[in-house]
Amino acid sequence: MLGAAIHAALAVPLGIDECEALNRRRNVDAHRAHQVTKSVLCETLPAPCVSEFLFSHEFYWSAERAARDGGSKCSRWTRDEDWPTLEPHLVRPAGLGGIWENVLSMMPNRTLWMHGDSIMTQVCEAAICSLQRSHVVPQPPLCTGRDLAAETVPCPEINQLASRIGMQIRGIRLPNGARLLCTAVGVLEHEKVSAVLRGAGVDVALINYGLHYHTNANFGQMLHTLFSTMEAWAAAGAGRVSLFRELSAQHFKGGSYSPGAEKPAPGTPCQCEPLQKRAARDSSERTLGNQNVEFNQLAKRAAAKHGVGMVPFYNLTAARHDMHRRHFCSYSNQVKVGRCCDCTHFCYTPLFWDMFFSQLGRSIRTHSRWDGSRLVEQQQEEVAAEGSRHGRKWRRGRGKWHGHGRRRAAHGQPEARR
Repeated sequence: MLGAAIHAALAVPLGIDECEALNRRRNVDAHRAHQVTKSVLCETLPAPCVSEFLFSHEFYWSAERAARDGGSKCSRWTRDEDWPTLEPHLVRPAGLGGIWENVLSMMPNRTLWMHGDSIMTQVCEAAICSLQRSHVVPQPPLCTGRDLAAETVPCPEINQLASRIGMQIRGIRLPNGARLLCTAVGVLEHEKVSAVLRGAGVDVALINYGLHYHTNANFGQMLHTLFSTMEAWAAAGAGRVSLFRELSAQHFKGGSYSPGAEKPAPGTPCQCEPLQKRAARDSSERTLGNQNVEFNQLAKRAAAKHGVGMVPFYNLTAARHDMHRRHFCSYSNQVKVGRCCDCTHFCYTPLFWDMFFSQLGRSIRTHSRWDGSRLVEQQQEEVAAEGSRHGRKWRRGRGKWHGHGRRRAAHGQPEARR
């Protein structure tokens, strides 16, 4: 098993030179099928780090390639302990599922759009992996692009929109007619956001920016533009829900982020440190003078004015100073230690993201504009009626993919959806 091999290899800590030599021998950057972060090979305490590079390329495998290789890792590694990264901070509660069980199963014929910076890329890739772990999507799982699974109804209108606005949009279609759309860019591009909200049939929009903004004034101006757009979009259609995901915690040396901390002197080993807690009366994990905390407070006040829901994320990430990629910054193609310091992006564990998907589902269900209970009841009635006519059964939860999306494509989406 990969996890056991990695843990055994980490029995003796490696120096920087030894680490880089081992990376070159493994040719980690060239072989995407084995591409794990350099943290896996070099960082030893308290847990090795595996990023989504371990599996995200498999989203584009053909069904033939998946069959030849025994399926994607996400479809095969369904247990927490199957994954190489240890989870040092969380224990799985009974009954906790992934994004299908917590979110998309309650959104029949609705579209969830996730958009933001590189952390949202991690959210989206974890979501696609979660859908494969729940066995509710075929291989490949995407309904956009050219290489589709035989069971997958394509999303040509999403491809056309992506081409028109110059933005890659990954789309996934679920058995109940729900769709997940994923995009990412570091800062707000207002026209593109407006185009997706208007043209992609979005019903729930989850957006986040912040890690690329460095002053309260610039961040506040962005929030005003974004939230005004989301408020107008939500008001123009029944049941539309606008959400903003909190900024994550960052753990640069000193325990919080300050401009410039991401670029240490060349050759300097990266140091990601715990957050310094406030006084004992504050039970939440926060730090004085932490820009991400300040931005979350600004966002919370602005969101309340525009009817935008806040999705918790900061406290979930606050204790994870030991779950970063350390000196390997995958988003800058770093090849030498010290070019940048990654105390931002998180190691992957299924449990960590399942906890977030549970919070996302709760934020959707408690939003004042959400009408999902009626949608689920209507979906169940339709499925029961169709099952009585054709002898088919709707399989809930972690059932296998059986191509239920075909009926939706044949009959079209309900007009009341828009």
